[in-house]
Amino acid sequence: MLSWEEYFDRIVSVQLQFDLARKALASFQDKPEAVERYIEGELEEVRKSIIKENEDQTDQLKQHLAFMREMTESYFNSVKASIPARVAEVENRLNQNEFISLVTLFEGFIKDIHRQVLRQKPELLRADRQIPLGKVIAIEKEKLIEEEIEREVQNLDRKNVEEKVKYFRERLRIDWFDGTIVPLLARVLELRNVILHVDPNKKIEELDIGLANTVCFTIPWVSVAQAAVLYPSGFKMIEGLDEGKAKALLKQ
Repeated sequence: MLSWEEYFDRIVSVQLQFDLARKALASFQDKPEAVERYIEGELEEVRKSIIKENEDQTDQLKQHLAFMREMTESYFNSVKASIPARVAEVENRLNQNEFISLVTLFEGFIKDIHRQVLRQKPELLRADRQIPLGKVIAIEKEKLIEEEIEREVQNLDRKNVEEKVKYFRERLRIDWFDGTIVPLLARVLELRNVILHVDPNKKIEELDIGLANTVCFTIPWVSVAQAAVLYPSGFKMIEGLDEGKAKALLKQ
């Protein structure tokens, strides 16, 4: 049984985790004592490194430590001045990781939906798929079907957005808003790929996070709502969902 609530909980958990991280970052930046502890920690790491490298050379060690005392104030001020830029970089990294996490959860759940539909109705598998006779004889029917389901799921996962939308609509009878959400989904997936494969420092705005949340919430929701009507033994929506409203999502 595939439950919408389980996926919803995962999405909310990701949102709460990154919200906490952002609040912690804002708190750090707003507290001078926290910034000072951070800089002092970096200075201490430098001191430890110098001591370790020169522990057998007393004179050089004394010279280094004397130098460290002289440059500490300059270093402290320099690092302190760079904090806002560093915080901005961390904020963007948080945005990137939240964006990627949402898309990862979304893609994983869409594959889960696909698997569960095929398990409920294996006849949806390609009828013209040729399987070697030796394989058919060698393994149990249930295992063979499961392998074919997984092959089908992974094959669709490699397709582009338009092909996925068409497959869900025509093969599984699950309609993603009549395809109108495709441009939004395509933008979200493209931006994820840019972060991972093109520009690791790509700026991710709050609007991008909002778009990812919209896509990663609405498509799975409407998919499970329709699947719960078409394949009721395999899917469950939120407890108490009115069946009439769920059926209204279907285009018969």
